[in-house]
Amino acid sequence: MIRPLMHPAVQLALWLLACVLLVAGAVAPMFTFTTFWIFDDTLSLLGGIQRLWQAGEWGLFLVVAGFSLLLPAGKLLLLYRLIGGTVAPAREARYRRWLSQTGKWSMLEVFVVAWLVVMLQFGGTARITVHYGLYLFAAGVVAGMLLTQLLEAGPRGKA
Repeated sequence: MIRPLMHPAVQLALWLLACVLLVAGAVAPMFTFTTFWIFDDTLSLLGGIQRLWQAGEWGLFLVVAGFSLLLPAGKLLLLYRLIGGTVAPAREARYRRWLSQTGKWSMLEVFVVAWLVVMLQFGGTARITVHYGLYLFAAGVVAGMLLTQLLEAGPRGKA
């Protein structure tokens, strides 16, 4: 009998935590941009994506929405199916391989946003204040990565 690395209830709790943190981080304020010391603009991740759409910045819209919304949502869906045991054994290896490959890209959005903050700070005309939404989103990404790593490290098969 193969014993799982984590109890299924713990896996589900970690999955739920990752979901809540990612959604909360996406809708909570991430940044306040202050330009010329008088104009303030506070944005969430969803607000920023919406602005890219409205501005017609299709390439940036696709990259940011893809890496910050679609990729994490797809990953969490696969993780839920693996945790719940609803995946056929023939597909389980493929899903685990896909999760392993996409895990390398999980922090891309957080690094892009951090790079943007640093570059704008050096511009001198804008000041950026980071808010709790960025920390929630980053914690959600890390929770999803942790769950993926724990499932990869754990034994394959049913208990």
